[in-house]
Amino acid sequence: MNETEVNVEETGSSGPFRRSNEGLPVGPLESLPGSLEQLSVGCVEVVWGIDKDGRALYWDRPFFQVDSQAPELKDISVGSDGTVWGIDTANRVRKKEGNMWVEIRGQAPGRIHGHLSHISVGAKDQVWGIDENNNVYQWLERMFWRVTGPRLTSISVGSDGTVWGIDTANKVRRKDGNMWVEVKIQPQAPGQDQVHLSNISVGAKEHVWGTDENGNVYQWDGERFQKVPDLQLKSISVGSDGTVWGIDTSGRVQVVNNWYYHQIIPVAKFAKTHSLPVCEALPDNMKDPYAGIGEKVDVELAFHDIFGNRAAIPEILQFPLGYTDTIIGVTQWPGVMSSYCFKTVDSSPALIVDLSLQASNYIPSSGNKYENALYSASAHLERFKQIYYQLCQRDVTISLATSMRLKTKKI
Repeated sequence: MNETEVNVEETGSSGPFRRSNEGLPVGPLESLPGSLEQLSVGCVEVVWGIDKDGRALYWDRPFFQVDSQAPELKDISVGSDGTVWGIDTANRVRKKEGNMWVEIRGQAPGRIHGHLSHISVGAKDQVWGIDENNNVYQWLERMFWRVTGPRLTSISVGSDGTVWGIDTANKVRRKDGNMWVEVKIQPQAPGQDQVHLSNISVGAKEHVWGTDENGNVYQWDGERFQKVPDLQLKSISVGSDGTVWGIDTSGRVQVVNNWYYHQIIPVAKFAKTHSLPVCEALPDNMKDPYAGIGEKVDVELAFHDIFGNRAAIPEILQFPLGYTDTIIGVTQWPGVMSSYCFKTVDSSPALIVDLSLQASNYIPSSGNKYENALYSASAHLERFKQIYYQLCQRDVTISLATSMRLKTKKI
């Protein structure tokens, strides 16, 4: 599906926004349902967190959903591309791969001496961590490498590789080449004590935020940290697009970013060509929600007020047409059972996988009422329509892989 996102900022001096010293809007503060102990923002729609019981949760507007496959975690981080890593309660490093949370072990010469206690992800290729002795590590070439420099208690990496941290003396450090430059936070008023951050978050070079031990919030303006007035948070996280979320002293999740206008535009119906086959036994090719993917679309945007007045000059915006839907894996196909076995085919070992549809779910019987069978059939039909449309896309392939050292094969 296609979603157009427009960032709307207030230009007047009144209204619900709180302003920083530069006059930029830094609100409104919006409370979201749920309570979290830790929060990580990759971008506007990619947000993960951990609750007091160590459960991993992901943001699925308008609520947080529990990832039932995740182990009990003490730390979690997500990148702008959706890459998710975590630290479990035994300080083992975990990486989310599909529905699994795979344990990542150190390998020589990048072996982790001990376990990591904190991890930060900017993107798939930007992963950093700190061990229990405050040593710093970077994930490179499928292993963690020790990075020379000060010992850190906190670290954060942006999607562009920008790295900031807080050392054991509570000094803010920014990685500049091979150097870790100290960044001092000047007192906000004469006579005030030196400010020390307790939490820092980096979305990218231009998006760096932090909080001090008193819950005050600070924003990096490119030259110095500026205190954000009238804002108190226990911790904060910023995404690569500048999206800022935080947790207050009560554990409530707060959105402290600019206003965003979201509107789903059904542009697929305007596609000039439809590549899917025309067949009565298959879903309607004219209703393909992914029609036009990979092309560009022009959207005319104009604003109307509540009295019907329209902006005099509409703005034409051009977007590459894509989608953000989660690909429906085989294990999520309704009513489908899978089995496998190993056989010898042409004198070579082969993995044979069978998929079978449980048609009994859709046939009324003594153990399956007519209403239940009808509901299952209609609900599963809609699901299989979406699966069909996804499988027909040019950028979607199916492959079969095994840990038995057989060759991966596309199906």
